[in-house]
Amino acid sequence: MHLKEQLGILVIILEICKGIGWCSGLHIGALEGEIAILTCNKCKENARSWSELQNSGFTVEWSVNTSSGFLKLTQTEKVFFEFNTLRLLGVTLNNTGVYKCTLRNETDIVASEQLELEVYNGKCYNKNYEYLRSSFVDQSTNLICPEMELFSSTKHRVTWVKDCDQIITSKKNMHIDRTQKIHAGHYTCINSVEYDGKEYNISKTINLVVKDSPESMDPKMTFPIGMVAIEVEIGKETAINCTAILYKNDPFVTLYWQKNNSFVSMCEDNNHVCSEEGTIEHIEKQSHNSYRRISTLIFKNVQEEHLNMKYDCILSSTMKGGNGSIVLIKKKVISTDISHSSFSSGIIMVVVLMITIVTVIVICVLLKVDIVLVYRAVTGKDETIGDFKEYDAYVTYDSSTSSSAEEERTFALEILPKVLEEQLGYQLCIYQRDVLPGGAFVECVLEYIEKSRRLIMILSEENMDGERQYELVTGLHNALVDRKIKIILIEYKPLKDLGSLPESLQLLVKSNGTVKWKDSVSMKVNSRFWKKVQYLMPAKKHVSSDPEEVKML
Repeated sequence: MHLKEQLGILVIILEICKGIGWCSGLHIGALEGEIAILTCNKCKENARSWSELQNSGFTVEWSVNTSSGFLKLTQTEKVFFEFNTLRLLGVTLNNTGVYKCTLRNETDIVASEQLELEVYNGKCYNKNYEYLRSSFVDQSTNLICPEMELFSSTKHRVTWVKDCDQIITSKKNMHIDRTQKIHAGHYTCINSVEYDGKEYNISKTINLVVKDSPESMDPKMTFPIGMVAIEVEIGKETAINCTAILYKNDPFVTLYWQKNNSFVSMCEDNNHVCSEEGTIEHIEKQSHNSYRRISTLIFKNVQEEHLNMKYDCILSSTMKGGNGSIVLIKKKVISTDISHSSFSSGIIMVVVLMITIVTVIVICVLLKVDIVLVYRAVTGKDETIGDFKEYDAYVTYDSSTSSSAEEERTFALEILPKVLEEQLGYQLCIYQRDVLPGGAFVECVLEYIEKSRRLIMILSEENMDGERQYELVTGLHNALVDRKIKIILIEYKPLKDLGSLPESLQLLVKSNGTVKWKDSVSMKVNSRFWKKVQYLMPAKKHVSSDPEEVKML
């Protein structure tokens, strides 16, 4: 091959490669049972170029994408190759997929392109693959069957069908002399081709849209329509555009302003109110020639006398005219200034609101116990139902024989039961009172603490004996580790040295606090001491007695 021929082939290859990847023909649709035609590099298709490539020893291979990658196709009774064209006869839904054409010489791949085939069934066309054609009323329309060049060398016949039902003609092209709205629809040309004695079809569909003729369409006012109120500011200049759409550049169409059936003068003079002939703009985005005409009403200095006056815009033409009106109204000016009295009132309201919120928070904190007790009394709430506990609280205290522990023992054995059991309806478990002698102390303490809903500890600075230490350890383990029980710490006598308590108990005192007994002040059932204890005890229904003093025995 001479150098000149080689350069020519190279130019052809570059032209082909330039078009790859930018082609609308990369997506092809075919009706089930018909022929699907896939053309490689369709957008840059040139019969001479492909012929020269074929004559120069280039070949085109076709393959289809499968689960194992692209599989090379071979020619069969239903698969035909025509260099850069692949024909699939009688396609089924299984033929849907991605196909690849590869241009190669004797040794290398020169270029490749992928095409996607969709096989559809149902109607005779698919909207994704239709050709759009527009026409106008009263104009002639000529529909040419798409891609007829694919059958230039093959004997075939053509049938035109409208909306998959009505057969129109058997001519290659379909002609409508005077197009009307009823002619709109989907026109499918069916090419029937014979292969090996069997006839196959290939369908192409044109969607014909029929629009009103520009020559017959009346001009139309677009603003103002009807009566339109326009807000203006006194002393400011205001311009109002009257617009109309024309469907041909008709010199006999006029657009002007009137007031009280009199023309508004042009802006050549120094009038406060005048009109100005605007431009005629061609609307390029419309599918047919159309124009926008504008006439402007100008108020150079809006005055009170211009308000509430009607101004009419008149559209006049040899066909249908139109009109619209505007009226000026004074724009409501919203003052952004805040008066001193309004500002002061706002500050006072904010301060009052903040004081109210703080007061409510303080009251809720100070009267938290009373509020909860009232809520329990009103709702009749009972937390003990269904928990399978026998006692409301297990009481532990300093049971040593020292003189300093005598008062605490009296408080635990007499005062607590008198109020909590007799007057508030709770059931206490006191080891020295309720546990029968003879049992193993360790097992009994563990058993009765687990039967109780609370653990009441009467704090003491005295060194604990073995029994009290075990009660403490068991109770703290259930409270802090297993979280099975809540602890109520009662400070019967003021603790002078918190460090005398076990470390775990010190932490509990710091985190939970204590309920402090204040001798005579705490004698009444409705005192702060008993309310706090009742608040910490489980909610339980009970019958309250009249308040009475608790006498120390």
